[in-house]
Amino acid sequence: VLGGTVPQSISFPPGNSDAQFGIGYDSVFAITKQPCVVYGGNPSELVTVGGLGQSVTLHLTHATTSQEFSQSLNLGASASFGFGVYSGSLSVNYFQSQRFSRYAEFLTEDIHVENQAQYLKRRVLTIPAREAANRGLAAFRKLCGDQYIEGIVTGGDFTAVLQATSESASEQQQTAATFSAAAYGNSVSGSVAQQIQALSNAGRLAVDIVRKGTLESLPAFDVQSLQDYIRAFPPKVAPEPTGHPWPILVITKSYDGLVNFPQPTQQRRALERMSQYLSDIIRRRGGLVYIAAHESLFGGVDHTRLLAEMADLRRSISNLTTDAEDCAGDATKCKNVNYPD
Repeated sequence: VLGGTVPQSISFPPGNSDAQFGIGYDSVFAITKQPCVVYGGNPSELVTVGGLGQSVTLHLTHATTSQEFSQSLNLGASASFGFGVYSGSLSVNYFQSQRFSRYAEFLTEDIHVENQAQYLKRRVLTIPAREAANRGLAAFRKLCGDQYIEGIVTGGDFTAVLQATSESASEQQQTAATFSAAAYGNSVSGSVAQQIQALSNAGRLAVDIVRKGTLESLPAFDVQSLQDYIRAFPPKVAPEPTGHPWPILVITKSYDGLVNFPQPTQQRRALERMSQYLSDIIRRRGGLVYIAAHESLFGGVDHTRLLAEMADLRRSISNLTTDAEDCAGDATKCKNVNYPD
């Protein structure tokens, strides 16, 4: 089995990558590789599974910790570090920004639409892939990664991230209750919508939007316009020519049955530990940024100490990212570290 603990199939957003049918994929480093399974670009080489229906999922998530927030944006280890296909992602950039802190409340409203997937009918290695396999695991992994792209799903995504800031503990508690009510009911309507709009009117609500699919302009950023747009979104990303979908998911498959290289790996566990620690550091940094911007709430600030800790956190983020890159590129470089809580 190539990669040992590597899953048989995963999916990821194609993003800015050259993800196409038959392209190899390194699931640890989240990068596409060379064409390693035969695909000539002919529609007859593909099969559509299912009919013409859509899968539509709407999630409202109230996030109060950095881990919950990263989960609400569907960020795993490779994504949280911005590796490969996740580089340049709005979700990753937002998560890594200094705007996240324990003094803010987040409500993510996400609608995910999937049309029926198309898959390759046949699994045949390309000539360069067969030649690399004959040279051994290292050569094959370098050329082809540990999986290949078997299927592609079109559709669309629309995510609104509502961030409310507070000037006091009581304000934060009230906002948390409002966001929790929306998440619990999986809906922004009635009195909850009015309370969120009141936050916006008071200048305490920031809205960030990421959309994949359709050619039309974005909706207004008021609460009601966002809800109306979300309800009307699925038909806009139906398969062409009816809609204007976006390639939103790439489905990979392991090379099991095509090649067989036994290889134990600790990479995933190491990267997950580093990803969690990165979340903790970013949360701490966001808290310090908030303190610096609201000194009066904390009875004064020791600027020398604050700047020193900010510098330490920047170095920690840089060092941790380097360690993660080394680990993802070479399993022998993964560090067995117990990170502080």
